[in-house]
Formats: sequence, structure tokens, C-alpha cells
Amino acid sequence: MKAVVRASQLAKAQSSFRDRMRQNGYQRLQEWIPEDVFRQLGALCKESGLSRREAIESLVAAAKEGKINLRGGKT
Repeated sequence: MKAVVRASQLAKAQSSFRDRMRQNGYQRLQEWIPEDVFRQLGALCKESGLSRREAIESLVAAAKEGKINLRGGKT
């Protein structure tokens, strides 16, 4: 029974966290990427000390400023 109560507590905490993030102007992003790209992102984050969120924000800012050129196309 304790496991059920704990699971309920965790679900409520996660829901509260997501609500706070939305209220602060954040949107949840979940995408499937190839394993090698995921590992490369992890390595870049480790080397730079950035979180994945910060790395993605930096990538978007660099593209917007014209510092990098993103190629279009569907995968």
C-alpha cells in the first residue's frame, strides 16, 4: 500500500512541477533522435557544462543570429 501512496505523491509532485514550468512560460519538448546524436548532445553538454535545455536554447539563439545555418528537410 505504501508504494501506491508514494506513486500518487510522485505523480502530484510531477504535475505541480509541470504546472509551474508552464506558468513560467516553458513548453515541454519530447522528440526522438538517433542514439548517436543523443550521445553527442550529452558529450557537448558535459564539455560545456550546459544542460540539454541550455544547449538547445543556445542552438536556437545561434541560428536566429545567423551564426549557424540549419539545413531544412524531413528525416
